[in-house]
Amino acid sequence: MFSLKYQISNPESWHQEMAKQIPIETSGNSFLLQNSFGSGGGQFVALQPGLWIEQLDLTLKEQLSVEILPKQHNDYFSVTFWLTNAQVKQQLQERELQFKYDNVSIVLVSSTIHTAYNLPINEEIKTFMIWMSKEWMLENVVSTKNAGLRQVFERDAPIYYTESLDYKFKYLLDKTDFTHSEKLPLLINTLQLLNCFFRNLEQHSCANLASLHLHNSDLKKLMIVREYINANPLKEISLEFMSTMAGMSLSKFKRLFKEVFRTTPYKYCLKIKLEIAMELLQTNKYSVSEVGFLIGYSNLSQFSKAFKNYHGLLPSEVKS
Repeated sequence: MFSLKYQISNPESWHQEMAKQIPIETSGNSFLLQNSFGSGGGQFVALQPGLWIEQLDLTLKEQLSVEILPKQHNDYFSVTFWLTNAQVKQQLQERELQFKYDNVSIVLVSSTIHTAYNLPINEEIKTFMIWMSKEWMLENVVSTKNAGLRQVFERDAPIYYTESLDYKFKYLLDKTDFTHSEKLPLLINTLQLLNCFFRNLEQHSCANLASLHLHNSDLKKLMIVREYINANPLKEISLEFMSTMAGMSLSKFKRLFKEVFRTTPYKYCLKIKLEIAMELLQTNKYSVSEVGFLIGYSNLSQFSKAFKNYHGLLPSEVKS
C-alpha cells in the first residue's frame, strides 16, 4: 500500500507533494500515474487568482491511503464532487463516512481539518475539485449579509460539510469538462456550482459545519438507511420501517436523521422523488401526469404544487 500525506493548499503544491510520495509523472498542470501504480491522472486549471479547478480520472493497481494534515490557519478550502461508483471510506475523528455517486457526493473541507481516506484498487475514481484561497472565498462567495456563515469561515476551526448531488449539480457538472470547454465557460460553470452549493449551505445551521460528536455506530446506521432510500427512491418507506432498519427508537431516529442530513426523513424522501421528476421531465419522454404517477402522485394538482414548492416552477414549464 502507498501512502500520501499533504496539507490543503493549491493544486500546484498538491501535485508537487504527490510527486515526492507516490509514483506519478507531472507535466505542467497535469499528472499521470506510472504504469506500475495505475492508469489515468488529473489536470488543474487556474481560473482566477485564488480559484482553481481540477479533474481526476484514474484507476489504481495499488491501494492508496491519503491523510490530510491540519494547518494552524484556514487559508485554503476545497470542495470535492465524487463522481464515481467506487466506494471510498473516509475517517474523521471517530466517524467513518462512505462516498460514492449515489451516497455522500460533495465534501467541503478547510485546511485545519485532519482526516484520512483509502482509495480502492481496480475501480475508476472520478472527482471534480474546486480549490479556493480564504481571500478569494470571502470576497466572492460568502456573503456579508450572512454574518453567521461568514464568521464560521473567518475562524480557524476545522470545517467539514457534506452534501448530496441533485439534478442541479449533475447538470452543471455535465457541462464542466476540461476536454470540451474553454476557460470562460469553465469559470461560469464553476461559479454556478459554488452558488448552488453555498446557497444550500446558507439554509443549514452553521453549527453543523463542525459538528463531529455523533457516535460512529449511529452514523453508520443512518448511512445504511439513506443508502436504502437512494436505492429505492420511488418506494413508499414508512418512518417505522426506517427506524427499525436503524435499530433506533422512532424519536431518536428522527432526531439524528435531521441532525446529520439537515432535513426530516419525509422531506428527504420527497426531495429524491422530486429530483427524479425533474430528470424525467427533462428527457421529454414522459408527460407531466405520467411523471407524477411514476413518483407516487395520483392527483396531478398535488404533484404540480409539490413540484413548484421545491423547484420554483410548474412541471408544465419544464416541458415547454
